[in-house]
Amino acid sequence: MIPTDETNPTITWEQLMESVNSGAQHPEDTQWTVFRYLKQNYKTIGSVEARTLLVIYTKLRSQRPSLINSCMLGLALKISEVYSDFRLPQFLQVWGYDACLREEDRQPQTGKDGRRYLSLQERVERARASYLLHHPEENREQCDAIVSMYAVKIFEKEQNGRRRKFVKLVAPNGVGMVADSHQFPCKPWEIAGRLFDVLTRVSKQGVERAVEITLSHKKMDKVFEPVVGYVDGIDLGHGHVHVYDAQSRHFVADKKTVFVKGVAKGSYVRFCPIIAQGDPFKSAAILEVMAPQEGRCAFGTYEAMVMFVNHEQRYIKYAIRKDQPAVVKYMANSAAPSGKSVATNGNGANGGAVNAGATAASESSQGLAEGRLSLEGFASLDVFPENRRANLASGQSVSLVLFLKRGKDGTKRNHVVEAY
Repeated sequence: MIPTDETNPTITWEQLMESVNSGAQHPEDTQWTVFRYLKQNYKTIGSVEARTLLVIYTKLRSQRPSLINSCMLGLALKISEVYSDFRLPQFLQVWGYDACLREEDRQPQTGKDGRRYLSLQERVERARASYLLHHPEENREQCDAIVSMYAVKIFEKEQNGRRRKFVKLVAPNGVGMVADSHQFPCKPWEIAGRLFDVLTRVSKQGVERAVEITLSHKKMDKVFEPVVGYVDGIDLGHGHVHVYDAQSRHFVADKKTVFVKGVAKGSYVRFCPIIAQGDPFKSAAILEVMAPQEGRCAFGTYEAMVMFVNHEQRYIKYAIRKDQPAVVKYMANSAAPSGKSVATNGNGANGGAVNAGATAASESSQGLAEGRLSLEGFASLDVFPENRRANLASGQSVSLVLFLKRGKDGTKRNHVVEAY
């Protein structure tokens, strides 16, 4: 039975040293003495002394389940909360805590008030996860509770009669979560568009929620797979940047979260798609603006033939060639156009222009992630370089940058943005 303060007066430093010096004769009594001294003084004696006494204790103890081992382990968790230089994972490894747990340490406890309390094992695992969250240099491979998530947006919601700010977070696997803005280590206006490491926990109701959040030190493109996109427009009224990828997926980046310069309509960008499960709204985290030729090649083009040209009304009709190679790699688990060759780099970004002369395709439309691409369509002369518009004629070959875009009637059609 653990000695109580009522039956045991405060332990002085002299009494502690006397007990430690003769600890070999009465190891268990000395263990309790060290425990009681630490419990009384751990907040004031400093990190070095507290850790030194823990080392002394580990040399005296027997590495087996016991009441004193459980009590000291619980106290070590409190010490780790007070001193930031306490390396909890390393301590637990030396301690061999799992082998020293009693059966009751693994079970939730019920207090005199009838409430359920965490088991010692649960408290240790939570403390270890919290330590790893705040120490990104440590190995987190064994901690599934820490997830890197992108803050898509911040919004207000009334709760208990008060207006409060919340943040929509999305993980690379599409899992979404909402967290209170007060949980973040920065001001509300600094949250959206940034990457955070989130310690998650499943509530009693079975809902996964964020319990601790830190700013992530990881690079965005190491967490979310980057792709190449085309900026089709910027809505200044809503502050939205509209981006399409080669699969015709439509993404929106909040202009407040675009931290790179030079983003404009008609530019090619390298960005990370942020796609939450069950949410039709797709967000874009723009990483960089690409040089036009580099971006065009990475996005990919379609080879087509001009069927006729109407110079008066300034448009052409084209037919996409059917002898283009099939897509060699699918991206984002969706079908890319089967009349388009897409090379990929090591990060999964689509790259490389199409090549002609492969197996013929007989379909009248090509499959895209967002629908079917028509093999025939119309394009404005304005998408061509000025020095080529006047010389366009039927039968000429052209290269088109295009994707599907929804019209005012709700129908998705070929949308040519560049041609040459």
